Amino acid sequence: MALNYLMWNEDLVRKSKDELLLRCLGKKEYMKVMGETHEGICGAYQGGRKMCWLIRRYGYFWPTMMKDCIEYSKGYEACQRHGPIQQAPSVPMNPVVKPWPFKGWAMDFIGKIYLASSKQHCFIIIATYYFTKWVEAKPVKSITSQEIITFIEEQIIQRFGIPESITTDRGSSFISEEMLDMLLCSS
Repeated sequence: MALNYLMWNEDLVRKSKDELLLRCLGKKEYMKVMGETHEGICGAYQGGRKMCWLIRRYGYFWPTMMKDCIEYSKGYEACQRHGPIQQAPSVPMNPVVKPWPFKGWAMDFIGKIYLASSKQHCFIIIATYYFTKWVEAKPVKSITSQEIITFIEEQIIQRFGIPESITTDRGSSFISEEMLDMLLCSS
């Protein structure tokens, strides 16, 4: 690994597989390079992979280049606001009918959201009430069983009573021991 690096004109340089010399950058420098490449005078608001390819072509390198470029482009506000909406393939809709109020809820998470909020919330827990499609939502820092339990107790049980059913995508946080204990105690 160290054979690929050398000092050249007081700069650390990495020799790539295709014999290019790439100047190694520190965090402050690579953040500036990503900014200029993405939204600078010549920037075209590329996605992460294309931005990484361009930066490499410009002659720069750092170890986490691909991951950082993808995160940067995903978190850029103007791209999120004006970029194409990610479309999921269409599937037939199957309506869920709950004939009685406050009997059935659906729950899931939105996220990971780039960049995190000022309080470091990067997920949103959502519960949708089947009968009226009422939505309860809360920003959270992580996807944990404790966050879900607190949300269910504060946002659903204390406000609407104990639900008859909660439908989830069976994510690991939703089917943990703590969740099962809480749900069995509530029923």
